[in-house]
Amino acid sequence: GYLDAKFGIGRFSITGNAAVDYLRFYAATPPIRQEAIITAGITPSVAIFSWFQIAAGYSLNHRIPIGTTTPQAGVNFTRHEAMLRLSFTY
Repeated sequence: GYLDAKFGIGRFSITGNAAVDYLRFYAATPPIRQEAIITAGITPSVAIFSWFQIAAGYSLNHRIPIGTTTPQAGVNFTRHEAMLRLSFTY
């Protein structure tokens, strides 16, 4: 499932998002690999002019194996992402 929310006052706004994804990988022989990806992020932004906007954001992704019979069957990692966005509208 996914959730997005945006809140703004004047030239300033903040956007938040969260998601949970469930993945299932089938194979000819068991075990079937199952994983979950959990994501959360936040992005504040400011409109400098009516045609120019700056935003900086952070996102955290965590991927975990679930329901596997062997520890090697899944991938377990955490990823941190930072971004800078410059938007020009004409």
